[in-house]
Amino acid sequence: MRSAIEVLRSTVGHPWESVGRIVELYGASELGDPAAPGTRAWHLRHIAEVFRLHAGAVSGNALTFPEPIPTAPAGVRDTLRADIERFIGWVEAQPEECLAQRFEYGHSMDAGEMLGVMIRHIVWHAAAVHYLMKARAPR
Repeated sequence: MRSAIEVLRSTVGHPWESVGRIVELYGASELGDPAAPGTRAWHLRHIAEVFRLHAGAVSGNALTFPEPIPTAPAGVRDTLRADIERFIGWVEAQPEECLAQRFEYGHSMDAGEMLGVMIRHIVWHAAAVHYLMKARAPR
């Protein structure tokens, strides 16, 4: 699980393929309206929103995130980074048997499987933002 946790951290902090890199490369005005589904900014904010849903599912909603998710890209990045660290703290405090318990989120899974879902979801949407910017698609 330790290596998966480091990969989760890198989805925001890696110098190349990460949410942090997206924010570094593209300004808020280039990303569009975060409230408009399908915009690059929507994808970025969606990453943080769904991360919180995933973390809640793993923790049986014991893990909460009271701070609102900002709309500015740098704020989304910073909030996601803080949320990931809060989640990692929760995971590290749990006994192995707790992390091995299965729960329903689309289908039956344990914490390790959900960690994979979290990582893939972040990377998928970060890549979507990057390639939409590269293509300069109208969305």
